[in-house]
Amino acid sequence: MYPTTIPMRNAPSTMNVFCSGHPAKARLSLLSALLMTALGVTLGCNNLTSLHQPSIKRHLDGPILSLPYKMILTDERNNDQRLPIVVAFHGLGGNPDEMVRALAAMEVPARIIAPHGLFPFGMQGGASWYANAIPSRTSDPHLMAEDMNYAADMLAHFVNQLMAHYDEAGKPIITGYSQGGMLTYALSVRYPHLIGSAIPVAGFMPSTLMPQQSLAVGSYPKFEALHGYNDKIVPFEADLDSVETLNYLGQKAVLYKFNNTGHFMSQRMFDAYLLVLDRTAVALNPDLEWE
Repeated sequence: MYPTTIPMRNAPSTMNVFCSGHPAKARLSLLSALLMTALGVTLGCNNLTSLHQPSIKRHLDGPILSLPYKMILTDERNNDQRLPIVVAFHGLGGNPDEMVRALAAMEVPARIIAPHGLFPFGMQGGASWYANAIPSRTSDPHLMAEDMNYAADMLAHFVNQLMAHYDEAGKPIITGYSQGGMLTYALSVRYPHLIGSAIPVAGFMPSTLMPQQSLAVGSYPKFEALHGYNDKIVPFEADLDSVETLNYLGQKAVLYKFNNTGHFMSQRMFDAYLLVLDRTAVALNPDLEWE
């Protein structure tokens, strides 16, 4: 069994950026297959800890839609205005509370929506997005791709409902940690027209879900991925292959590498994560004004 809450890590880290193309597709396919076979229940385990603990002024259960979720406003002074919306997916064994607490530290006013995973997993209300959190299903990468597509279909319906319920500004930013990072990739590739920008953390995109030919520039939303270089659960190289493949296919994707960081959030990584979220929210909504 893997922990549903992970201790805060303050390891020093340095950051490098990768955004080049021409991947070795055979290496990507093999690495994806090995990951799906070997990681088992560890794939997507929830190691996201909010390194800041802001007071949450507005923490509400969402209305009944297709999935239960938690919602906060990062600044309730703007609760009567149209705001950027961020949809955040927890990791394996995690829950929505962990994501809203972490993203409450954003500087830019935004509405944070964190849905609950589809399948119960672990203790204290933990959940998985994919049925293949069950070890017996992880031996076949095509089964995992099937589960990821199912989760992406469910989340696409959920995002459509959210955007109809909340009259917010522009398309949503989607983000997720570990298993939620994988779902961020899958949803963005499967339903690119719904997404404003994608920010996967400690995830990767299996080769079985990647398009097989180049696409028109801008067919997908921009990807800004973050990953610890020393991650032994979801290896950095898998995420690098995902980003290189997206670039090779003509899409905008960048990967921020954090040295001395495993499958957890170092302080430097968490600060960079918030910076990317804030910058993206402003870039997608240049005409909005906030107090």
